[in-house]
Amino acid sequence: MMKDTIEIDDFGKKIEFKARRIQLPSNEEKLRLYVIKDGEEILVLEEFLSNIAKRIRRIINFGITTNPIIENDLLDEIYRNYREFPVVRYLKEIGYQYDNTENIIGYSCGRYIKKNSSIEEIIQDKNMPKAKGEAGKTIINNYMKNNVIRQAILLHQLAAPINGLFNQCSLMALVGPSSYGKTTLAKLAQSFFGDTKCQKNNYVLNATVSGAEEALAGINGYAVLFDDDGMVTMDKSFKWQEAIFRLEGGIIRLRHEKKGRKDEDIANENFCVNILFTAENSILDSVDSRRKGANARLIEIEIGKENKNMLFDTYGQCKQIEMFFQNNYGNIVPLIMQKIFSIGIENVKNMVLRKEEEIANRLETKENIVKRYFRQFAIMEVTAEIAKKIGLDFDKESITDFLKSTIEQSLSKPEKEDSEEFFAIFQNEVIASAIKKNRKKDDGTYLLCGEEIKEIIDSLLIRFPQNKINTPNLLIKQLAENGVIKRVRGNLSAIHTYEKESIRAYCIVAGKEEKLSD
Repeated sequence: MMKDTIEIDDFGKKIEFKARRIQLPSNEEKLRLYVIKDGEEILVLEEFLSNIAKRIRRIINFGITTNPIIENDLLDEIYRNYREFPVVRYLKEIGYQYDNTENIIGYSCGRYIKKNSSIEEIIQDKNMPKAKGEAGKTIINNYMKNNVIRQAILLHQLAAPINGLFNQCSLMALVGPSSYGKTTLAKLAQSFFGDTKCQKNNYVLNATVSGAEEALAGINGYAVLFDDDGMVTMDKSFKWQEAIFRLEGGIIRLRHEKKGRKDEDIANENFCVNILFTAENSILDSVDSRRKGANARLIEIEIGKENKNMLFDTYGQCKQIEMFFQNNYGNIVPLIMQKIFSIGIENVKNMVLRKEEEIANRLETKENIVKRYFRQFAIMEVTAEIAKKIGLDFDKESITDFLKSTIEQSLSKPEKEDSEEFFAIFQNEVIASAIKKNRKKDDGTYLLCGEEIKEIIDSLLIRFPQNKINTPNLLIKQLAENGVIKRVRGNLSAIHTYEKESIRAYCIVAGKEEKLSD
């Protein structure tokens, strides 16, 4: 029988240790030593066996002080039983882990869950804290209670492991103004998998999709966050439709790289992940006017001024959730994976297929794009049923109905909004206001302060409430692109002297008025 516990007598007080042998990717081995304190395993040492004697005193720094006389006893016990300690692979990857024949042997996130074994091994660089007792479940359930949007976002990310079993990606976007709590909710979802500060959980979209694909390569059954893509959604050169199609497909493009003497096509591994975007501006609106293809691949949930408290009831609740996931992370998904492995992978897949048929019979829709999501709805509902077994309460049918309605509303939007005409009105009013204030410079431009441009935006919002306009910074940037704002030493705004006073303002170029069609 494999031994993993060491018990040392410290003058009548029993000190219990657990040990693991860690197999590194290089096939070298280290020893991990835990001390059992108040029923919790605290990682106190990870070191090559040859260095254990030099480092054993580190346990003093973790709340357990041993008498120097018994340190030799502990070392002797480690050396004597080293080959009997359980061996666990040290995994740097996240998501499902495979053997040489592509069979799933485990899952890695906050902890390593090994199939057909009781070993649960912490595999990241630092020990994952645990929520004590029922406190963590109570906080999450109270936050989700009677709020379908919160439940839908958290469940979407939590469904990533079962999505991975079907080799598919799922994309969701949470869109709305800043300071409404989008990032806090998104990071709560990521904390189910591990530390929200971990780079493998958080990504940024830049000029191309290739960088994101390369970062995701080889990951299966995991959830990631692309946070705050507001600037990207306004970048006209960014190919959002291509991004949505490629990320939802999970297929890595061949990259052509130089390898010294010759060029080789390098095929990267594909990925199967659930992606949550947060953005100030609609991603779907950035694609095209009809949006059919994008709607079939991305579910977008809008948070507007009329429901600004939808994500958090109060500022205090937002801070409570933020403090919660900063101190408790990597705990939920390992429990979900234990249930999935205990049920059996094939059984879980069959549960999804039966649920998909049930949803097809339950939902009344003629829209083929909605039908395309039936498998995803089924995966989320099965995930909700498994989450119920560990104490998390999702109203699965309400979530499905909400997502169905969200997709249908997105599809029913007008094919073309008059955003271009709206911007032309805005641009003309900026120029007219600058000329009226008549702060003319020697170069022929007119000075206009940022606060004055903001007043024009606010007045247009009152006159045209049906229009969705971008943030003031993005509108000002677009004015510069149209040549209405003249840059000063590369900057949009600068300090200028006018009538012996210094003001920060923009240089407005007259003669750039747009003639509107009748």
